[in-house]
Amino acid sequence: MTAAPAPHRVEVGLDHAAFAGHFPGRPIWPGVALLAEVLEAATADRALSALVGAAPQVSVVKFLAPVPPGAVLDISFRIGARSVSFSVTQDGQPAASGLLMRADVAGDVSR
Repeated sequence: MTAAPAPHRVEVGLDHAAFAGHFPGRPIWPGVALLAEVLEAATADRALSALVGAAPQVSVVKFLAPVPPGAVLDISFRIGARSVSFSVTQDGQPAASGLLMRADVAGDVSR
């Protein structure tokens, strides 16, 4: 089994464009923006990129807490036999978790 890569840190800007209209009066970073950061971090790492391919598939995702403007997120990955699990924390608290796979791999998603 390959060693897990170092966590990736993301600082969500107070004025990030994704907050516009999401939601008025209580801005929350959209899940799709969070997933974009996860995918960018995975494909930027050589070992992870080799495992998940050029077009990784998000096979499972759970959003566990809202992400406000100014949040600092840590994205961690765990490499499994046929998949890569990820977790996103904010101030040490879970914000999201999920599983990435190669788009051309089907079937068993054992970690």
